[in-house]
Amino acid sequence: MLRFTTLTADSSAMTALVSIPARGMAPFPGLVVMPHRGGIDRFTIDRLDRLADLGIASVAPDIYHRQPVATPTTQGKDQLRDDEIESDIAAVLEFIAADGRFDKARLGILGHCQGGRTALIGLVSRPEAFCAGVIYYGGSIFKRMGGPGPAPFNRMSVIKCPIAGFFGNDDSNPSPDDVSRFDAELRRLKIPHEFHRYDGAGHAFQDFTDHHRSREPQGEQAWAATVTFLKRELGLDAAAT
Repeated sequence: MLRFTTLTADSSAMTALVSIPARGMAPFPGLVVMPHRGGIDRFTIDRLDRLADLGIASVAPDIYHRQPVATPTTQGKDQLRDDEIESDIAAVLEFIAADGRFDKARLGILGHCQGGRTALIGLVSRPEAFCAGVIYYGGSIFKRMGGPGPAPFNRMSVIKCPIAGFFGNDDSNPSPDDVSRFDAELRRLKIPHEFHRYDGAGHAFQDFTDHHRSREPQGEQAWAATVTFLKRELGLDAAAT
């Protein structure tokens, strides 16, 4: 079941898409789904539908809500600020905390593209909230967006949960060297993680709406690995999947 709701982040109304499994009994394990550059589009809706089929409830916030409606996402993504993203995630967590359909003890965060970067912001700003993180080709983690302060990469010591990462070896942001640096820092910090890298794939390789960059075999392999990771880390009942 998909429905839109309105949350409040920094006194600003923020639309969010909520997905609740049609089968099974609440409370369900949950995911905060951070949208990619396209926002809450066909790809984001497809991910929420897939998660619901697994027995996972999810919420995807419209992180562009502070911008004029007509702003192209190619411009809007560059206007996002890390502190505002933190507020958006906090608003989603407040909604989840008050909704009895979510199991707050089994909550993760997932994102693709810029959503991979903002999922990392969630992990470093609200580490106590999450028991799993899934990052798909999230770039620009070594710099802060909007105002002074540390980059997400430099805040990772607080992370308290395992991470699964998925990357294309033909990507330039993050590049293979960026991914290796990310991997090395998680190892140094002793944060459990698994990174999956795919030859013949670049950025957005799982996005079926982008016909130039989509790579179906690698995308489906990555999703299968994501499902395995989520089943394990969110304690999904095999009967529900």
